[in-house]
Amino acid sequence: MTDPIEIRFGTNDETFLSLQIVGRAVPGSDDYWDGNSLVAHAEVKVEGLSGKLTGVLRSEEILRFGEQLQHGYETLSGEVTFTTMEGWIEFVVRFLRAGSVVVEGVVTPDLALRSRLQFDLGLDQSYLPAVLAQIRQVVKRFPVVGRAR
Repeated sequence: MTDPIEIRFGTNDETFLSLQIVGRAVPGSDDYWDGNSLVAHAEVKVEGLSGKLTGVLRSEEILRFGEQLQHGYETLSGEVTFTTMEGWIEFVVRFLRAGSVVVEGVVTPDLALRSRLQFDLGLDQSYLPAVLAQIRQVVKRFPVVGRAR
């Protein structure tokens, strides 16, 4: 088993969003639906609150988010949204004036429940190249397989 790949927004241990991509949910599958499901651990820590969840992301969700984040970083404008099919984590990266970036989102263990942790991280855009490199690592290790029907 290989080490997880971390996608991390934030540079210290007090305020961050971390997604650790562990591996494929159905190893060896080349089916679009099963083969692109990835197990991920999410951890959010902000202003004294923290939460950890495990859920499923999809390879194409990460690929699409990476492409959109790259464009946002190149233009330093707009916003990029990351959502999952299962809805357990969502966040938006907003590019503000003077190179500031805000990551706002929510994690929830169960959409049927009302428990949720909302977060708002203020960052500097200079940290995004590391995030983009981490996303490229995920896409390289877990490329999209199969075709949607």
